[in-house]
Amino acid sequence: MLAARVLRSSVVWSRSNLRHGCLQMLPLSASQLSVTWSRVQSSAAGSASTSSPSQGLVFPTSMKTIKKEVLSATNWLPDIKKGPLPAVVLGAAGLIPFISAPWMCMTVGEFDPAWELSQVAYGACILSFLGGARWGLSLSPIRVPGLSPSWENMGMAVAPAVLSWLSLLMPSPVGILTVGSGLLATGYLDITTAGYPTWYKGLRLVLTAVAVGSMILTLMFHLVLDEKINEKDKHSHAAHKSKGHH
Repeated sequence: MLAARVLRSSVVWSRSNLRHGCLQMLPLSASQLSVTWSRVQSSAAGSASTSSPSQGLVFPTSMKTIKKEVLSATNWLPDIKKGPLPAVVLGAAGLIPFISAPWMCMTVGEFDPAWELSQVAYGACILSFLGGARWGLSLSPIRVPGLSPSWENMGMAVAPAVLSWLSLLMPSPVGILTVGSGLLATGYLDITTAGYPTWYKGLRLVLTAVAVGSMILTLMFHLVLDEKINEKDKHSHAAHKSKGHH
């Protein structure tokens, strides 16, 4: 009997202490959990604000800003040699159709509208290609800084294709001016996008400068040589007309 009483008292004492201990631990655990959750939230917010760059597009507010960004991009020119060789070689080879139009004008000494049309058509293809590159990176499962699938960014990826299509419907020289402006705009967006590697930004700067420069030369040849051809046609027409009177 004595042993049974001692055993029953032990069990009652153990239950009482266990319940008392749990009641003491429960508020402490809830408090610790609340503090821990608050720390996790503040840490996540701080990490998001410091480590994750803005996903929106930043448009220039003045020519001074554009000049500053372009000049800073020249610092990435030495990084071109760090890029993949196929990308660099094929990118440089892609300038041949741009350069061929003004080169033909200089070599032949005449202006042929077909050369300008071929340059505009090729420039429209390249402009659409650049928009497609932005579209693909924006939809990549690996999030690229500055290239989120937002309405703003995806709209800028589609705009080059629409601009290219419109340029092919425009008369000369409006078409070549439209494509050239589109190449400049996409080039500026690419060199100011955080997600692109520096070698690509340097390469884009060089390719854009040569492509747009070639289109400007073609436009100059169009204005100068076409005017000379018109004057020559006028003189020949006047001479033919005078012979007809005789």
